[in-house]
This record gives sequence, C-alpha cells and structure tokens, in this order.
Amino acid sequence: MVPKVAGKGRSFKGAGLYYLHDKQALTSERVLFTHTVNLPTEDAEKAMGWMAHTAMRQAEIKAAAGGVAKGRKLTSPVYAYSLSWSPEEEPTKEQMLAAGMETLKRLGLEGHEAVFIAHKDEPHPHLHVIVNRVNPETGIAAPLSNDHLKLSEWAEEYECAHGKILCQQRVENNQRRKEQQFVKDRSSQSAAEFHRWRRARMEADFQRRQQEQRDLARRHGVDREILADVLKKLTAERRAEQKAQQKPLWADLYRQQRAEKKAFEQAQKTTFGRLRYWLKNRHLDRWGGESADRQGMLSRAFNVVVNREIMAKALAGKHEAERKALADKVRVDTADRLKSLYRAHDKLRDQMKQEQAAARATLQQKHSRESAEAARRIAKGGDRASFDFQKANPPGDEPDAKEIVRDDEKKRQAPPRATEANRPPAGNGEDKANKKGRAPDKDKDKEKGKDGGRDEGKAGESGGGPASRAFDDAQKRTEPLAPSGHDQEPPTGGKAFSAFRDAQNRKEPTRSPDQEPEGGKAFRAFRNARDGKDRDDGRDDDGRGRERKPPKSPGDK
Repeated sequence: MVPKVAGKGRSFKGAGLYYLHDKQALTSERVLFTHTVNLPTEDAEKAMGWMAHTAMRQAEIKAAAGGVAKGRKLTSPVYAYSLSWSPEEEPTKEQMLAAGMETLKRLGLEGHEAVFIAHKDEPHPHLHVIVNRVNPETGIAAPLSNDHLKLSEWAEEYECAHGKILCQQRVENNQRRKEQQFVKDRSSQSAAEFHRWRRARMEADFQRRQQEQRDLARRHGVDREILADVLKKLTAERRAEQKAQQKPLWADLYRQQRAEKKAFEQAQKTTFGRLRYWLKNRHLDRWGGESADRQGMLSRAFNVVVNREIMAKALAGKHEAERKALADKVRVDTADRLKSLYRAHDKLRDQMKQEQAAARATLQQKHSRESAEAARRIAKGGDRASFDFQKANPPGDEPDAKEIVRDDEKKRQAPPRATEANRPPAGNGEDKANKKGRAPDKDKDKEKGKDGGRDEGKAGESGGGPASRAFDDAQKRTEPLAPSGHDQEPPTGGKAFSAFRDAQNRKEPTRSPDQEPEGGKAFRAFRNARDGKDRDDGRDDDGRGRERKPPKSPGDK
C-alpha cells in the first residue's frame, strides 16, 4: 500500500476534468468506478458541482451553525490523495472503498464530502480520493496537519492487517519517528535538494547575464564619454588656433581705431579744426543718428562746430560697427574650420552606434543560445546528471551537462581513426595546394598559430568592441590587445580615438607615415601638444611626410 498526497487545489471543476476523464481527452475509459461520500448524488460530475457549491457557501454555513464568520477566506478547498496497491494484489471494489473510508477517518475527514475514483490505466490498482475541506455541517476547513505521516502509519497498519509487509523501510522510518527522530523520505529530500540547487544555478545564470548587460552598457558609456571628450578638446584646440590667427587682425583694427580717436581729439581743440575734421570725415554722418539725415549742410556744419559730442558719437558708432563686422567674420571662419571636425565626429559617432548595436545584438544572441541550451539540458535530464555527479564527486570536478547527456551523440559524430587502408598519401595535400597556388597546410597552421590568440580573444569578447579594450588598456597603462604594426585595426571611433589614447598613454600612435588622423591638422596638433612635441614634425599641412634634403656644402652651387 502506497498512499500519496497530491496536494490542495482551488477548483473542483478542474479536478473533475482530470480525474473523471482520460489524460488530455474527454473520454472516460480509464475510470473503473466512482463512489460519493456524504453527497446527495451518485453522479461524480454532479458531486463535484455540489462540493463547489458547499465551498462557496462556507460563510453562510458557519453563520447557520452558530460559528464566528471571521478569519481568512479559504482559497484551496480541494484536497486530493491516492491509494495504490501492489501490482500483484487484486483488491475488490468493496476493499478499495473500505480502504478509502479508513483513510478519511484517519485524517479526520469522515464528515466531509468526498468522491472516490478508481483508475485502471496503470499496472497497479489505485484509488483517487477528492475531498471537500469545508465541513458541510460547521463550515470549518479541515487543517490536515501531518497528513503524510498519518497516511504512512495507516498504510503500515493496513499491510500488517493483511499479513504482508511490502515496504519494510516505512516500518523502520515510523519506528524512528516514534523514538522522536527526524526522518524524511530520501527521494523527496533529494528532489527538494535538486530543485533548490537548480533554482540557485538558474538565479546565478540570470544574475551573470544581468551583470554582463550592465558591464556592456558601462563600456559603451565610457566610449561615448571618450568621444565627447575628444570632440571637446579638439574643438577648443581649433578655436585656439583660429583665435591666434585672427589676433593680428584685431590688433590692426584697434591700432587704426586708436589713431582715428587720437586724430579726432587733436582736431577738437579749435573751432576751425572741428570744421575741417567734419569736412574730411563727412562719411561719419551715417553713424550720427537719424537727425543727421534730415539736416542740411550748413546746419550740420554749425552743429558740429558748436557741439563736439556729435562727431564723437559718430566715431564711436563707426568703431563699434567695425568691431562687430570683424567678429562676424571671425565667427564665420571658425564655423567653417570646425565643419570638418564636426563631420568627423558625426562619422565616428555613427560608427560607434553601429558597433555598440552589434555588440548588444551579439550579447543578446549569446544569452538566447544559453537559455535555449539550458532548456534542452533540462529536457534531456542534464541538470539532474550534473547534480548527481556533483554530489558523488568533490566540488570543482563537475563535467559539462552536455557531455553527460550527449556522450553517445559525440561518439557517433567522432571521425573514424585513420588506418593504413584509409590514410591518404603523404604528398596529396601539398601537391593540391601547390597546384592551386596556395601555401601548404603546414604554413596555414603556422599562420593560425600566430593569430590564434587574437582570434580567441575576439571570440571570447562579450561585447563593447575594440574601444572597450583600448579604454581598459589605457586605464591599466598596458599594451592593447591588438597586435602592433601598420595593419593594426583602430579601436572604436576610428583614428581619432587612437590619437587620443596614445596621447593619454604618452605613446606614439602606431600608423603608417601616409596615414592622416581623422579631423585634419587639429587632431595632429592636439596629439603633439599632449606629447610635448614640436609642431613641425616633418610633415606637410596635409599630413603627408616630406623628404628632408641634406644641407648644401659650400662647394655646391
């Protein structure tokens, strides 16, 4: 006899659909017989509806019985368990019903509504018992504490009464429980431990994926900050260059305006001088205000001679207009010079966006593959195999679950061993390669050996692209992961990032002489300024190297 508690539930309708029909069907071929207890009908389906009605009227039943209609509402009125006999036993219907009634009494449910359903879809006879936890007389819900232990003791007594003990371990466990020892079913304990282990493993995988996403977002943010810092520094550098170029123009303008102001002050000492200054500089009337346009020549000359402030105001207006015009010219020239820098920045930004989007997509695909692989591993029992191996071996020796589950598949997919019969001639590979103009396989192996470390590093990268590696190298002040040389791939952001990174590390950028940093002379000037080098580094304005000629000797012509 094996009693097994299915648990508590919410719906009598759902229980009826499952126990009164075949699995995933509406037929009832597996049902051997049904029986109702404390119900006014023998129809099992109607009995389910009756029990649901009783559970919904729990508060009314309590009030009618004089009980206190307080407390939390019962949400799981359905209670189900099963009784299974040995396959060698053939109990009759009366014996099965009697066993069911005995279990109801042992659990304190003899006054509750119940439905017995016997199935014949398994080799062993078994009886399902569905009970309404709500007492139809008092409305009180059955607590069902220690129901597993009570059913275990009843099963032991049942086997003793029938003269045959089929489960000796249960007898030992019950005896130890009587001696106040804690005993739990090993299989149940192992299953609970496995579920806790798998839940912890899934939670660790989830946290790892979340951390990888946060790390990728942090690296992308660092890349964007580096690009913004490069733009800010190079913009300031180019503005400073423009300011230095425009400084002589401002100096000439202020020198001219000071000379004009000095001549004006000299002419204002005498009346004749004021008149003569006005006659020579009548073009200043345009800055004298609207009144100058409405006055005649004689009245204007009289006012200029009498009031010296008129010409002072006109001269000040002229000087202000000249300064404004030069400022507008400088602003336009600066904007024109910054256009190339902004275009380079936009190009780098778009390139960075594409690389970051590709890195995010790669990471998302990686996580999707891991989730799909975990689902396949769980479906094939790989988690259970890993858990069992981990329990049987010291920590750290756990193999991959895929190797445990797919061991046979790997054996089938393994290539056959080379024998004397199927081994190809020694010179075939080299001869074919030489005919096609390619290097032999051994040369390819050497080339793969040289670049293997870099390829594996790129394959293991979780995201962020070369810019993240360059930034980490700059933070640690170490050499970047990419190999040195003229064929080196620039990090995220193109050559401007290379110049900025080399300036931060006080290193010469690794590029060929005919390469020009993105953004023109401003990038090169910024790099040289950070490195403390002279501006003239042997390059023309376009960035290309020019040949330095040796000095001529006195005898040369």
